[in-house]
Amino acid sequence: MRRIALEAILFLVFGVLAWNLPTYVFRALSAPTLSTIIAPKTSGYASAFDWVSRTGLLQDGRSGFRLHARLGGNVSASYTDHIRRWGPIVLNRCQSWMPRNWAPCLYEEHPGFYGEQLLFPDFQLTLPHFTRDTQQHRADWVANAKMSPRIWWAHADVQWASGLVLYRGFWFAQNLVFLNGRTPPELQQAANRRQFDGPRAERASCFVSNQQDHDMFWSPYQTSAPRGGADEAKERENRVAHLIVAHTADFDSWQHFTDHVAHILIQNWHLRANRRVRAMLMGAPRQTHRIALDEKGSQRNQTNTSAVSELATRLGFPANLRVFPQAGVVARELVYSCRSVDVHPFFVWRFRELAMSASERDPPSEPRQTVVYFSRAAVNTRRVLNEASEVLPALRRVLEERGRNETLVVIKDPLSLTAGIALMRRAACVIGPHGGALYWIRYGVPGATTCVIELIPLSRFRIMFWETATILGMSYYALTFHSEGSRHALSVSIPDLLTTVSHALDARLAALYRRA
Repeated sequence: MRRIALEAILFLVFGVLAWNLPTYVFRALSAPTLSTIIAPKTSGYASAFDWVSRTGLLQDGRSGFRLHARLGGNVSASYTDHIRRWGPIVLNRCQSWMPRNWAPCLYEEHPGFYGEQLLFPDFQLTLPHFTRDTQQHRADWVANAKMSPRIWWAHADVQWASGLVLYRGFWFAQNLVFLNGRTPPELQQAANRRQFDGPRAERASCFVSNQQDHDMFWSPYQTSAPRGGADEAKERENRVAHLIVAHTADFDSWQHFTDHVAHILIQNWHLRANRRVRAMLMGAPRQTHRIALDEKGSQRNQTNTSAVSELATRLGFPANLRVFPQAGVVARELVYSCRSVDVHPFFVWRFRELAMSASERDPPSEPRQTVVYFSRAAVNTRRVLNEASEVLPALRRVLEERGRNETLVVIKDPLSLTAGIALMRRAACVIGPHGGALYWIRYGVPGATTCVIELIPLSRFRIMFWETATILGMSYYALTFHSEGSRHALSVSIPDLLTTVSHALDARLAALYRRA
């Protein structure tokens, strides 16, 4: 009896295996593709970008293209190498090996829709420079970085011996184009809030919840007969040919326009060829939630709308092409880059090319001897408590003692874009507490002859300025301090600051001599 039961069980097991054999074979054959997407470190390939590049899937042109080839003559000669090296692969046709939630495959399921999946190459950055207890401070900095909002940093590949951090794995972005699309009420509602779901470097597709269903972007008139009357007339008034929806927490914020909106406009730049495109800047105005204080403690506006407007114009969107948040705008082509990456060399170098003229990108002929200090004394977060009493006098004293004609320039108020670029072209070193003003380093002279010293409160530890400075080859120094109170105020150790400043300025002079 037991033998019969055992034979019956074996018969069922082998029957199930035989029935599912084709599925198992297919999975085995496709394992390299799936492992590349799910666990790139164990697949033999660094990333999906690497896998697509090495397998020759772009050679026939049926899956997609390299972006640098499409941009062609629209790239400055001096930046061709940067764009060729860091430009993404753009996949725009769904293939059997692609995950179904990649943008080109969404296109197949939803007519009237065009999708691009952008795969970016891996890159590596050097760890910050430290001048005090180097090994311990390096370990502390990495430990804090792993607790930062960059979730993937918790599993970052830190090469201690070489001092490198390897950025590899999931570098995906998505451009979606809705034909006869319209801006829905959901986006207008989100625009009235400071916090909402904007573009993030996520691995899944854009439509992962009811709040981001693809139907929200299609015009009700696309699938039904014209309704006539006032509704049809209103739609006709709000119709544009091409519209880009760009998310940002506050659209007139220098920081968020630089690291959010500019990324989106760069990401879908190639889709705007020969088109007159409007940009919809989604987000709440900064002054509705950010209050600044003047030296007497009175409230004052601390927006930098001038620089933001100048930057938007340089990126191809003067005031007459900018549409602020509203529902019911209908576009023949509505472009929504719903997935982007937080940081990548492509965006930093392409940003410099598009936001600066050729003469502004060229290093100045005269020596750079300006040390720029960005103050946060006028705002109520991340202030340096001993700035006026100790920090600034100590910086002036050490520069004078060095006897190299180095001068300190303190910036307390917002700069216009033109003035900011002119200042950064003269900057030998940039110092300041963590804050949006440090994004001006994007306009500084690339290379080790420019140093950046960031004063970081441990309660507000972020790494974006280290990433930006290091991508540009600048020498980045991190000084961390325990913060005081809920506003992340900090008191700077003067001996630590002066040691770091002297070391950083000496190192940049050594770099200048090596180049000479």
